Formats: sequence, C-alpha cells, structure tokens
Amino acid sequence: MYNNKCIKVLVIAIFNLLVVYYVATSVSLEDEKKFVPKFQTRLPKDSQPLESNTKIFDPSENDEQKVPKISTNTDTKDDDDDENDDDDDAIGDDEDDLKAKIDDNQSDSKDRNENHLIDTMKNILFFQAEEDEIEDESEDGDEVDQTTKITLDPDLQRKLVDSEEIVLYKKRSQPIKTTLSNVQFLEKMSKTVVKNNLAEINMETPTINNMEDFRALMEARSKLLEEKCQDANHATILQSGYLYVLKSQSLVWCPVYKAASTNWMHNLLHLGGKSEQDVENIIKKYPNQPNDQARVVAPSLTWTQVRSVLADPSSTTLLIVRHPFDRLVSAFRDKLEQCHGDPKNCTLTSNWYYKQYGSKIVAQYRKEAIRKFGNDFFAEGNNFGAPYPVNRSWRDDHYPCFWEFVQYLLKTSSTSYDEHWKPASLYCGVCSESIEYENILHFENIETEESFFAKTLNAEKMIHPRWENNNSGGGVSKEEILTKYFDTLSDAEIMSLYKIYESDFRNFGYTFKFRNFSFG
Repeated sequence: MYNNKCIKVLVIAIFNLLVVYYVATSVSLEDEKKFVPKFQTRLPKDSQPLESNTKIFDPSENDEQKVPKISTNTDTKDDDDDENDDDDDAIGDDEDDLKAKIDDNQSDSKDRNENHLIDTMKNILFFQAEEDEIEDESEDGDEVDQTTKITLDPDLQRKLVDSEEIVLYKKRSQPIKTTLSNVQFLEKMSKTVVKNNLAEINMETPTINNMEDFRALMEARSKLLEEKCQDANHATILQSGYLYVLKSQSLVWCPVYKAASTNWMHNLLHLGGKSEQDVENIIKKYPNQPNDQARVVAPSLTWTQVRSVLADPSSTTLLIVRHPFDRLVSAFRDKLEQCHGDPKNCTLTSNWYYKQYGSKIVAQYRKEAIRKFGNDFFAEGNNFGAPYPVNRSWRDDHYPCFWEFVQYLLKTSSTSYDEHWKPASLYCGVCSESIEYENILHFENIETEESFFAKTLNAEKMIHPRWENNNSGGGVSKEEILTKYFDTLSDAEIMSLYKIYESDFRNFGYTFKFRNFSFG
C-alpha cells in the first residue's frame, strides 16, 4: 500500500515537470497564429513541423523573397484560455498515457532540449524586437485591421541563427531627438551619435574697405570682450613677462601661440628697426627660437615699466586670436603628433615636446586607447593613430594620438597648460584690469586685418605675412580636419573640452557646431 502511494506521488511529480516543459516550449506570448510561422523558422533541423500547412520563411534566402504577412486579428487572451484548456484535458489522462509521454520525452537528447528551449526564447525575442504593427481604423468603427511587417537586420539574423547567443534588444520606432534638455543624457552616453556631418566653425571674413571700417571692427570686438568680462564677473591675472613691449612703437602685444605668433616675432624685429642682415644674424644666433629672437628688441619688462608705456596716449595694444578648437588641433599636430624640431635631425631624445609631454601622455593613456580603438589603430598603415600623414617631420607609435592628448587636457588644470594650448583668455589675461586690448585681430582673416593694423603703425612695408609653422592639411578644409580629429572623441569629452575653452568662444565670438552640439 505504501509503495503504491509513492508511485502515485512520483507519477504526479513527473507529470508536473512535463506540463512545465510543454508550456516553456510551446506556449506563445502573443496569439498562436502569429507565433507559429516565426517559431517554425527557428526549430532545430530534426524537429517536426508544428503545422503542416504553415509556410516557413528562411532568412538565409536572397533578398527577393517576400516576408510573409501574419494576421494578428486573433485575441491573445482567447489563445491563452485555449492553451489552459488543453492543460486541463491533459490532467485527466490515465497513467498509461502519462507513461507513454514520459518514455517519448526520455528518448530526446539533453542537448536537443536545451537548444530547443534557447531557440524558443530567441523566437519570442525576435518576434517582439522586429514587430511593427500598423493599425487602420475605419470611421464606422469597424474592426482594426492589423498586419505585421518584418525587417530582417543582417546582424540580428546572424545572432538568431547562433544557438549560443541571446541578445535582448528593442528596436526604436523613432530616433531620440537631441535637445538642450537632454545634454546630460548625451554626456552619460559617451559615444558618437553622428559621424558623417562635418564640423562647422564660423570663418569670419568681414569686409574692410578702409581705415574707418577697420576701426569700427576693432571697437566692436573690444566692446564684445568688455561685455563678456563683465558678465563673467571675475578678473584674470596677466604676467608682465608674457608681454612683448616694443617701446619704439609704443606697442604692447600678448602672443597667442598658434595664432600667427611666429610671424609676429619676426615682425617685431623689423618694427624694432633691424635690417635684413641684422634679422638673419639674430635668427642664426637663436635658431628655431622665435621667442628669443623677438626678445632682442622687446625684452621682458616689469609691470611698472609696462604701465609707463601704456600711459603714452599713442600706445597701442594688440591681440591676435584664433578659433579655439582649430588652434588646439593645430598645436597638437605641430608639437605632439610628430617629431618637433629639425626634420633632418629630429629624434625622440632631442624632441623637447616629446620628453616633456608626449612620452608621459602615452605612458598614462596608451593602454586605455588600445582597449578603445584596438591594436591596429596604432599600426603604420593607419599613420600610427593620426588621421592624416604628418607633413613636415616623422611619426611612429611613440607619439600620442589626439584622443590621448585630450585625456591629458581633461585631467590637467588649464593653468598649467603649455602656452601653445592654454586658453588665450587665460594666458593673456583678457579680463585683467591691467590692460585693455584695443586691436583684436582674427587669425582667420589675418592677412587683411594685419595690413590695416600696419597702417595704424605707419609700418606697411615692415609687416608681411610669412606663415611659418603652416600646418594645413594640404588642400583639406579646416572643417574636414576638425571632423577627423573630433570623431575620435565622445560627446562627453567634447562637452568637457568646450568647458575648458568656453571663455575663448565667448570673449572672441567664435562658434562650433558638431554632431548635436552648437557652441558659442
């Protein structure tokens, strides 16, 4: 008697397991008519068809094959009720039928059961992810006509065929609209949104027909700077040693490096009364050191000495600025992307910028860069991580890529930056009470504006554009160059970079549009 009870308990337990297995492998989250054709395509090769009259859609066939339209008019709740009814009928089966079902199921291999269950789960995911229902309601209140259109993504096809990989993924019906209200979301995403559009920068080339136009332009730029400094409500500190003061011309100039600074170091020599022979001798004495060359005629002064020059009614102040991001990329390409120095004799050991910055940047961020971009990113065939081949010297994988350089900038105080990439507003103390910049030239229109400024000094024959350190892309536009470099940065990195140079954008009227951002 005791043994009979044990047998009954065991049979009931086995039956319950069978019910669970049946539900897991057969029940649909949607109505059965919609699910069966999808399920049929995912069955293992040795499985029997669910319905003999169901057409199987093979995603491996060519694109010309039409995807079947599946009716969705059947009520889902009714299907669930039907399946529950089937379960109730099965409970009433006798023990012989149960034993027969147990024997049949035990004959299936364990691997087939597992793969079958995985296929079923994928089928549900596939159906849910790719379904796009279109409802057409008539004005008379007729039944809603629903059809399902299925678009097979090639990558999703591959994953659905793979019996070991299940990817939960929901297809969006509409793209996310990027607005100012979700900038925080973009920062957290830290990934590229759009890569095909070129960066846009304002290339201001105002029409200057005469000195009246030039003076009006200079006054407008000075007024803009004054207003922005008042809005910022904080003063900046300017070191007198940064200034180049040419007493003979009562000229006080703060160099913004990578904004015609080398040209103007040479201009100072001519403005200082040096002959061509004198200039050649000075350049030979201080080779590749334009700063030292200019100091021959414009030595460093104390603030007391600078103020005495500024007190002269005929004194003139000069500042030449450049688009912040254009200047930043130019500085990187010139100083860090390639060996900086004499192209014929430049080595790692002789390259000051590599020893001071490049080697440390690579040591700190190269492993992370390889994880982000892969080993091939720094291969010779990819210019060792540079978007363009270097045009003056040489480069190998010892030198940093732009992404690594930006990581260094983001983790370093801007007050300790090298002068070539320090924000101009910070370096030249444009909001300082010690100096007021009356002439603010834009690098983007330097040739025209420089010629009119030379007239204010009566030095038209002494000032000429020479374009030393020209680091252009050989026929490639600035927008294309900026896009190539900024494509390696995430949205969060670009936003953080803008915050560093925001004062330059604001004070000098520059803008930058890229991906979903519009700065300035």
